[in-house]
Amino acid sequence: MNDIVDLNIVLQSSGADGALLMDGNGKLLDALDIEYDGNVAAMTNMIIKMVNGLSNDLGQGDIVQINCKSEEGIYVVHRINQDNIICLLSRDLSKIGYIMMALKAVKI
Repeated sequence: MNDIVDLNIVLQSSGADGALLMDGNGKLLDALDIEYDGNVAAMTNMIIKMVNGLSNDLGQGDIVQINCKSEEGIYVVHRINQDNIICLLSRDLSKIGYIMMALKAVKI
Protein backbone atom coordinates (compact mmCIF):
# COMPACT_ATOMS: atom_id res chain seq x y z
CA MET A 1 0.00 0.00 0.00
CA ASN A 2 1.19 3.49 -0.79
CA ASP A 3 0.14 6.95 0.35
CA ILE A 4 -0.33 8.34 -3.16
CA VAL A 5 -3.25 6.49 -4.77
CA ASP A 6 -5.46 3.68 -3.48
CA LEU A 7 -5.20 1.17 -6.32
CA ASN A 8 -8.11 -0.85 -4.92
CA ILE A 9 -10.43 2.13 -5.44
CA VAL A 10 -9.06 2.77 -8.94
CA LEU A 11 -9.54 -0.89 -9.90
CA GLN A 12 -13.06 -0.91 -8.54
CA SER A 13 -14.10 2.32 -10.29
CA SER A 14 -12.45 1.45 -13.61
CA GLY A 15 -13.28 -2.23 -13.88
CA ALA A 16 -9.64 -2.85 -14.86
CA ASP A 17 -8.01 -6.22 -14.25
CA GLY A 18 -4.74 -4.87 -12.88
CA ALA A 19 -3.10 -1.66 -11.73
CA LEU A 20 0.43 -0.45 -11.18
CA LEU A 21 1.80 2.74 -9.66
CA MET A 22 5.37 3.86 -10.21
CA ASP A 23 7.45 6.95 -9.71
CA GLY A 24 8.90 9.04 -12.53
CA ASN A 25 12.07 6.92 -12.55
CA GLY A 26 10.26 3.61 -13.06
CA LYS A 27 10.48 2.49 -9.42
CA LEU A 28 7.49 0.34 -8.48
CA LEU A 29 5.44 1.92 -5.69
CA ASP A 30 2.43 -0.40 -5.66
CA ALA A 31 0.71 -2.99 -7.84
CA LEU A 32 -2.41 -5.13 -7.85
CA ASP A 33 -2.96 -8.22 -9.98
CA ILE A 34 0.00 -7.65 -12.34
CA GLU A 35 2.48 -10.47 -12.73
CA TYR A 36 6.15 -9.40 -12.82
CA ASP A 37 5.14 -5.94 -11.63
CA GLY A 38 8.73 -4.72 -11.14
CA ASN A 39 9.65 -5.66 -14.70
CA VAL A 40 6.47 -4.07 -16.04
CA ALA A 41 7.30 -0.82 -14.20
CA ALA A 42 10.85 -0.75 -15.60
CA MET A 43 9.70 -1.50 -19.17
CA THR A 44 6.89 1.05 -18.92
CA ASN A 45 9.41 3.67 -17.83
CA MET A 46 11.51 3.00 -20.93
CA ILE A 47 8.43 3.19 -23.18
CA ILE A 48 7.47 6.53 -21.64
CA LYS A 49 10.95 7.93 -22.21
CA MET A 50 11.02 6.79 -25.84
CA VAL A 51 7.51 7.99 -26.69
CA ASN A 52 8.08 11.26 -24.84
CA GLY A 53 11.22 11.88 -26.90
CA LEU A 54 9.31 11.14 -30.10
CA SER A 55 6.44 13.41 -29.07
CA ASN A 56 8.82 16.27 -28.30
CA ASP A 57 10.70 15.76 -31.58
CA LEU A 58 7.36 16.01 -33.38
CA GLY A 59 6.58 19.25 -31.55
CA GLN A 60 3.69 17.71 -29.57
CA GLY A 61 5.07 18.32 -26.07
CA ASP A 62 5.32 15.89 -23.18
CA ILE A 63 3.30 12.70 -23.03
CA VAL A 64 0.35 12.64 -20.65
CA GLN A 65 -1.10 9.25 -21.58
CA ILE A 66 -0.20 6.22 -23.67
CA ASN A 67 -2.90 3.76 -24.77
CA CYS A 68 -1.84 0.34 -26.01
CA LYS A 69 -4.18 -2.17 -27.60
CA SER A 70 -3.22 -5.79 -28.11
CA GLU A 71 -5.07 -8.81 -29.37
CA GLU A 72 -6.01 -9.66 -25.79
CA GLY A 73 -6.78 -6.32 -24.18
CA ILE A 74 -5.62 -2.82 -23.39
CA TYR A 75 -2.92 -1.18 -21.28
CA VAL A 76 -3.19 2.50 -20.37
CA VAL A 77 -0.26 4.48 -18.94
CA HIS A 78 -1.23 7.81 -17.39
CA ARG A 79 1.04 10.47 -15.89
CA ILE A 80 -0.62 11.69 -12.68
CA ASN A 81 2.04 14.34 -12.17
CA GLN A 82 5.77 14.75 -12.82
CA ASP A 83 6.61 12.20 -10.12
CA ASN A 84 3.90 9.52 -10.41
CA ILE A 85 2.56 7.30 -13.17
CA ILE A 86 -0.33 4.86 -13.02
CA CYS A 87 -0.95 1.97 -15.39
CA LEU A 88 -4.20 0.05 -15.77
CA LEU A 89 -4.78 -3.07 -17.82
CA SER A 90 -7.92 -4.82 -18.92
CA ARG A 91 -8.63 -7.90 -21.00
CA ASP A 92 -12.03 -6.38 -21.87
CA LEU A 93 -11.67 -3.63 -24.47
CA SER A 94 -15.18 -2.35 -23.74
CA LYS A 95 -13.94 -1.05 -20.36
CA ILE A 96 -11.78 1.64 -21.98
CA GLY A 97 -14.35 4.36 -21.18
CA TYR A 98 -14.47 3.43 -17.49
CA ILE A 99 -10.68 3.31 -17.37
CA MET A 100 -10.36 6.76 -18.95
CA MET A 101 -12.92 8.23 -16.52
CA ALA A 102 -11.21 6.62 -13.53
CA LEU A 103 -7.79 7.94 -14.61
CA LYS A 104 -9.18 11.43 -15.11
CA ALA A 105 -10.42 11.34 -11.50
CA VAL A 106 -7.05 10.29 -10.02
CA LYS A 107 -5.61 13.29 -8.20
CA ILE A 108 -2.83 13.67 -5.66
